Amino acid sequence: MDTFVDSSWYFLRYLDPHNSEQAFDRECADHWMPVDQYIGGVEHAILHLMYARFFTKALADIGALGVEEPFAPPLHPGDDHPRGARCPRAPW
Repeated sequence: MDTFVDSSWYFLRYLDPHNSEQAFDRECADHWMPVDQYIGGVEHAILHLMYARFFTKALADIGALGVEEPFAPPLHPGDDHPRGARCPRAPW
């Protein structure tokens, strides 16, 4: 499997790392999810986030998770923001 698929649910395991009975506890995950801020590059926007959304939605569909989106709106380095700052010395 693609490494992005393999790492597409790690944020759920971090919530309950010592659980030896299941990958994560739903009550714990429902309390902490969705992740407040996710920062990743372009490759994350395309692959990792797509797979993470798929797994989160699938887990929600089978009742293992109470949220359908894994992350709040992501911030990608280099994104243009309409209210962002501009360096007056830069030519762009």
